[in-house]
Formats: sequence, C-alpha cells, structure tokens
Amino acid sequence: MTKIKFATLSVGVLSVMMPVAAGAQAGDQAPQSYAQPRPQIATPAQVQTQAQIKAQKHTQAYAKAASYGRPMVPQSSLKGPQRTEQSHYELQSDRLAQMVELPGVPQYTGRMTFITGTRFPNAKGGASLTLELKALETADQVKDWYSAALQQSGWKLDNAMSNANTVAAWQNRKMIQVITRPVGKMRYSCDVIIRYKYDS
Repeated sequence: MTKIKFATLSVGVLSVMMPVAAGAQAGDQAPQSYAQPRPQIATPAQVQTQAQIKAQKHTQAYAKAASYGRPMVPQSSLKGPQRTEQSHYELQSDRLAQMVELPGVPQYTGRMTFITGTRFPNAKGGASLTLELKALETADQVKDWYSAALQQSGWKLDNAMSNANTVAAWQNRKMIQVITRPVGKMRYSCDVIIRYKYDS
C-alpha cells in the first residue's frame, strides 16, 4: 500500500514540474503580448517641434480652405499697400515757388498773396495744379468775383461741383475750382485754394 501511494505522489509532482520545465526550456521568454518595446518619453524639445509641425499643418489647411473658390492674393500685397509704376508716375509732382499763369482764367484784381503750389504734370486725365493763397477780401467776395469773371471769359459754371464756398467751371477740357474759407480775425480774411486742370 505504501508503494502505491509513493508512485501516485511521484506522478503528481512530475505533472506539476513539467510546465515549469517547459518554460525554462523556452528560455524564459515572455508572451508575445508582453514583448512590445516600451514607449520612449519625448523630451521638451521634441514636444515643441511636434507642436510646431502640427500648427503648420493646421495653418496650411486653413489657408487652403479659406482660398477655395477665391483668386489667390499675391504675397507682395500682404506686406502693405504698394503703388504700381503707373500710379507712381501719375503722382509725380513739382513744387511751385511762385504764382503761375492759368490759361483762360482772368487774373484776380483784389489783394491776394501766393503761399505755395504743386503741379502734377502726369496726372490722370491731364496735367493739373493746386495753388494755395490768402486774400484780404472776404470769402464771399473772392467767390463772387471768380464766378462773374469766369462767366465773362467764356467759362461754363458747373452747379454740381459748386456750393456756398466753391465755384467750379469748365472751358472746353479745362477745369477750375476756386475754394474759399474764412480764417477769422487775422491779417488775411480768407484762405483760397485753386485747382486747375489743363486742356488735355
């Protein structure tokens, strides 16, 4: 009876030891699910680089979506307003040091002083100039004088461009605007601006 119990115990011990031995023969290798490499912790520099790449991708995607169906805007226009060569040519000006003759316009007979002037020889629609003057007469007196003198000289008044402070007139393709503004109790009674466009 003792020998039978010992044999049964030996078989049980062997059955328990066999899986352990099999594991040892397999080289103590971990199951496949545990053999994956551990994720590496990114450094702060790597995190920043990844964030920049992600932000750049988002920006490009947004720009592409925003420009869908719209004409592309030249990059040069994003740097602020830039004048074309044509507009720059038209805005070229010359400073006037003294009063100049205005063809077809009668000379003012009152007391007027030249202050400054600017000529635009390449202006769109024809050469033009702007004169700034001061007069001892009142604004109404200067305006009424030019209104009457221009009509007597063959100019046609432009009511659409005229108002209480401005008289405007045309002669062929020449145009003139006389703008007056009271200046109060000073040496001069009013400021006068004359805009003149030559016959083009």
